Amino acid sequence: MDKLRLSIFVVPIIALTLIISLYLHFLKRVIDRRNYQYFIVSTAIVAFMLNLVWEVAHGSLYEGFQYDLDHISFCALASVADMFMVLVLLFAFGVYTKTLFGLVL
Repeated sequence: MDKLRLSIFVVPIIALTLIISLYLHFLKRVIDRRNYQYFIVSTAIVAFMLNLVWEVAHGSLYEGFQYDLDHISFCALASVADMFMVLVLLFAFGVYTKTLFGLVL
């Protein structure tokens, strides 16, 4: 990647906007907000950690991969993107099934 371009930030911004708006959508409808927030934060942390372990574990399959700060930070960035996808899927299925965190809409 030689240059940062604005176009590479479009999809993450759309995903983050979708996550925030759906989080707020369900937050307005849930009775126990504290447990809902704990559930979402716990899901995000577990998704990030599992994806980071996965990215680092199979990094040795790539030519030139080293366990240094540059490569590990790139794996962490990929794990953040994967965490966003997990949250998008969680909220999308919540909208589709009209239930999330025991909440029936």
